[in-house]
Amino acid sequence: MCYFEFNEIVKYIQKMDFDVITIEASRSKGDIIRYFEGMNFKRQIGLGVWDIHSPAVPSVKNMAKIVERTLKIFHNENFSLWDYE
Repeated sequence: MCYFEFNEIVKYIQKMDFDVITIEASRSKGDIIRYFEGMNFKRQIGLGVWDIHSPAVPSVKNMAKIVERTLKIFHNENFSLWDYE
């Protein structure tokens, strides 16, 4: 899910039938994660920390900050990281 008013739809995401959701979090610097706080979200989430549509290359430090913030809200087993080479 990319580039939308997340606060308007987050309550409906919990009602949807899916196992994993992928969200873009790089443009908001991970701020989008706040909408999941207090939701008791039990599904897996894939987190986009590098916006492929932008010419800006994020630093490892900035990507790590987003991941660290996310791990404060989601259980480790529900958080998906992919390593593409």
